[in-house]
Amino acid sequence: MGIPTIKDMQSISKSRSMEIPISQVVDILYKPTGSCLHALVASSEFTDQPEGNLVYVEAGSQHNMLGLWDIPKEPATNLSPKVSAEGYYDRDPTTRKITAIYLQEEDVTPASYTGTLKDLLQNPNIVKR
Repeated sequence: MGIPTIKDMQSISKSRSMEIPISQVVDILYKPTGSCLHALVASSEFTDQPEGNLVYVEAGSQHNMLGLWDIPKEPATNLSPKVSAEGYYDRDPTTRKITAIYLQEEDVTPASYTGTLKDLLQNPNIVKR
């Protein structure tokens, strides 16, 4: 048995996390810094709720490591803080869009945007691209 690779370690971490299928990726812009972000909409099959009720704001994700951001609800003038949850993702090989994210069960709600997709798109700090 050889030394595990990064890919092996990520697979192990994913298997110990909750898979959240992503049904929609919405391109957004964080106005205070001009940062391009993505709203990741959890599948309604996962949430058992209407589409858009569970949303994650993603930016800077690479090497299967997920970077989520905490978008303030009041007008801001600086970069928003990163969510402290450790997560991973899968991408569609053709479109490169995120198709699933993996979070620890206790991070599923705290790592999400505190509102719906509609709320996020009406946030004073966000513009749909």
